[in-house]
Amino acid sequence: MARAEVGVRAYREIAERMLGYPEVNELNSAMHFDGFISCDELCAKLLEIMRRVSGKEVCVVGPLASPDEIRGCDTIMAPEGGIISLLEAGLRPLAVTTDGDSSPQVLYQAVEVSDYVLLHIHGDNLNRASSLAKEIPRSKLLLTSQVYTPYCVYPSGAFTDGDRAIAISMEMGASEVKVFGFNFDFVSCVHKDYCADTKLQKLRAGREVLLNIASELGYGVSIKNNLMVFSRVNKA
Repeated sequence: MARAEVGVRAYREIAERMLGYPEVNELNSAMHFDGFISCDELCAKLLEIMRRVSGKEVCVVGPLASPDEIRGCDTIMAPEGGIISLLEAGLRPLAVTTDGDSSPQVLYQAVEVSDYVLLHIHGDNLNRASSLAKEIPRSKLLLTSQVYTPYCVYPSGAFTDGDRAIAISMEMGASEVKVFGFNFDFVSCVHKDYCADTKLQKLRAGREVLLNIASELGYGVSIKNNLMVFSRVNKA
């Protein structure tokens, strides 16, 4: 949990400041999930994800990834937008991060093929998160948030589904995180039925949050041929 504090702090100091989201809205949404899953369940699932990620090379697959470039991936984390690419490559993710704003078909596929679904609760997605939570098998469901709550919710911090998948991989101790199919300066909405006007601003805030988390957790960042790689250089 101490490593997750880095993600929460980065969200507060960067995204919350840049975009002005009131933290009370995050807490109000989380309150509606009190008792939805037990803290013992949450911890058991987090420990299993950590067991499968810690010390491993992790691929995070985004919406712009090509099937050919990801076929060699073994341990995979993905935002909901990466599910289409994964299905085309015949791959299944260990976990998918989602706040429930993809098209119903993509969300159904994400739940179907993922071992775990990290459903993110924030200030303006209460209705869709509540609906989606009822459709996710309990054995797969974990709840996440950008802030601390008094409930059985993992405070992963970070901001968008994409940077959250990368951040959680680092929080869980991955030795290296290879990021496929991301462009923080380009909006891709192939997995959505609508695309918010603020998406580009959110992506850029997410990038700043992510770089802060990487630095705090002891990861170096390199970019080559559109591949972003986070490599652990020391144990934070």
